[in-house]
Amino acid sequence: MDIHWKQKHTGDMQVRQNNGITYLSYPRLEQESAIVHGFSTRLGGVSEGYLGSMNLSFSRGDNPENVLENYRRISKAIGFPVESIVTSDQTHTTNVRRVGKKDCGCGVLTPRTFHDIDGLITNEPGVTLATFYADCVPLYFYDPTHNDLGTFTLHLSHLFQTFFINVETISPNRNDIHTVGNQRQIGVFARSFSTPCVEPAEHHRMLGFFVLP
Repeated sequence: MDIHWKQKHTGDMQVRQNNGITYLSYPRLEQESAIVHGFSTRLGGVSEGYLGSMNLSFSRGDNPENVLENYRRISKAIGFPVESIVTSDQTHTTNVRRVGKKDCGCGVLTPRTFHDIDGLITNEPGVTLATFYADCVPLYFYDPTHNDLGTFTLHLSHLFQTFFINVETISPNRNDIHTVGNQRQIGVFARSFSTPCVEPAEHHRMLGFFVLP
C-alpha cells in the first residue's frame, strides 16, 4: 500500500522508506544535521485488522507486544533508539513539559509519569520527543544556538492561546529557555493528518518524532 495524498499541496513533506518502513519527513528539517525527525504512517508494522499495521497506541486494544515491535521498527527506520522516546499525554491543553534523559522510555517502555501535557521541550541530546497527531497540527521548533528543541500540538480549540504561548508558559524557570528573538530559530508548522489529507489514516494517529542525536 502506498501513501496517497488527498490534496495536491503537501507542504513539501516527503515520503521516505527504510527497511520496509514508510514514514514522512520535511526536507527543511533534514538540512539540519543536528536534528533527526520523522512522522509515522500506517505502513510497515505488525498490527492487524483495523489497527494494521503501524499502530503506535497502547490504548486501542492492540497486543502490547505488537505496539512495542512497531516502536522498534519506526525507531530504527528514522534513526534513534526506542529507549530514547518520551511521549506526550495530550488532552487539548497548552501545558508544556521540559524532559530529559531521566524521562527516556516514558510512555513506551515504562508507564508515563506525567499527564495533561501537549508539548515537550528538551536541550539534552539523545532524547526523542514524540507527540501524537490526527486532525491536530504539529509544531516543531529548534534553536541551534542553544540546542533547544520543542514539539507542540496545535488544537483549534486553543488556537490563539497556542500562538501567544510565551517563555513563562513553557517553563516557570526562565533559565530553562535560552531562545531570544535576535537569534536564528527554525520552526515548522506541519500539516494536519486528518482523513481528508492523507491515506491511509482511518483509525490511526500519526506520531511525530524529534531528536537531537
